[in-house]
Amino acid sequence: MTADYLSLQQQYSSLNKNYEASKELYEKGMISMQKINNIDIKKNAMSAKIIALQSQLQTLEIDAKNLKKATANFILYAHSSGRVAKLHLPLHTVVRVDETLISVIKEQAFYVKSYLPLEYAHRVKVGQKLILHDNSKNITAHVRQILPEVDAQTQRIVVLSSIDEKVEGVFIGSYVASKLYFQASSAYASVKKSALSFVNNEWVVFVPTKKEEHEEHDEHDEVPFEACVIEIVAQDDIYVGVKGLQEGEEYVSSKSYFVKSMILKSSLGGHGH
Repeated sequence: MTADYLSLQQQYSSLNKNYEASKELYEKGMISMQKINNIDIKKNAMSAKIIALQSQLQTLEIDAKNLKKATANFILYAHSSGRVAKLHLPLHTVVRVDETLISVIKEQAFYVKSYLPLEYAHRVKVGQKLILHDNSKNITAHVRQILPEVDAQTQRIVVLSSIDEKVEGVFIGSYVASKLYFQASSAYASVKKSALSFVNNEWVVFVPTKKEEHEEHDEHDEVPFEACVIEIVAQDDIYVGVKGLQEGEEYVSSKSYFVKSMILKSSLGGHGH
């Protein structure tokens, strides 16, 4: 296209000079108006072709105004190195940004196909980390593609993640557990899972009773802890991210059932000893 564009530009320049010269001859009565009109028609048709090529070059992010020589090669960058296995589209096809052009085979490389519930469709993004649990090993992968169609059998969205490291003992077609880590825009305080208690249909963490409130009661009758209602926003095997606690705030990290029992006895008039 760049070669055609430059060629048409040169032809248009010559045709335009011919048109200007013909106008001078017409004014001197040496040629007819019909000949000038024929040149003008050719000039307009060539101008339309040039504008069409400009539009096509713009979609390829080529500035036609600054084009000095024909461009024969374009470089496509794949997300990993390897061997081209298949061309998915024919030559001169107009493609979308998210459309697959080629398949690249990488030695010792695997793709993980994950099935996610529809409610996660707006949260999963390309580049997010996936931890695969297989044969007592944790294998790291990253999301490379989110397929545009829902899986017919599971009615879930399908995500393809690439394993960039060399791994042994991974079997194609097997089903394994994995964790997908969403990119969070907010930070939350975290507590140990052992600190959680379920009270009155709410998750709570026990924190020290505020000093001014504690002084209003007899120290022998008042439990030095109170329940703080929290909301769980994220978790792993050990910690839980929560809303409702401030960073650095003290809390009961283990054996929270003892504190729960003390508070229950205190509310019934007993003593938490």
